[in-house]
Amino acid sequence: GETWKPTIDLHCDVHQVLAHPTRSGLVFAAAAVGLCRSDDDGATWEVLDAGLHATYARGVAFAGDVVIVSVSTGPAGARSAIYRRAIEASPDRDFERSRAGLPEWLSGNIDTFCLAGDHAGAFTALGDREGAVFVSEDAGTSWDAAASGLAPVVALALAPS
Repeated sequence: GETWKPTIDLHCDVHQVLAHPTRSGLVFAAAAVGLCRSDDDGATWEVLDAGLHATYARGVAFAGDVVIVSVSTGPAGARSAIYRRAIEASPDRDFERSRAGLPEWLSGNIDTFCLAGDHAGAFTALGDREGAVFVSEDAGTSWDAAASGLAPVVALALAPS
């Protein structure tokens, strides 16, 4: 942290940056232009948005060999949804929308720190503004409601068992 240099265009409006804990050089950034990927520690970036209904990405998590991202139509969080794709998928491959067990549209943006995954396994969790928490044990393919009626979720973390 002694020196810094810009690596991604300021107009990308980056919301979260997540380095893969075991794959050297691999970094993802959830941004207003989509999910950005770097394979060289952020020196260069590629925007991934194929198959997304919108590109305003807020949260990103790893679940095993899958990257999971939350997107909506903008800062107000309209039409928010969760998408997944294999980390090693080709750049032009579409994201897969996670539908099983989730409402058609989530409440507001699933913000930075409201989406968490187990990089070594397939467990993933998300929390929304209406106080709902959903969990997935298959890297975001399907989800189960774990809690509802909580205060608005502003962050969540996974604890090792």
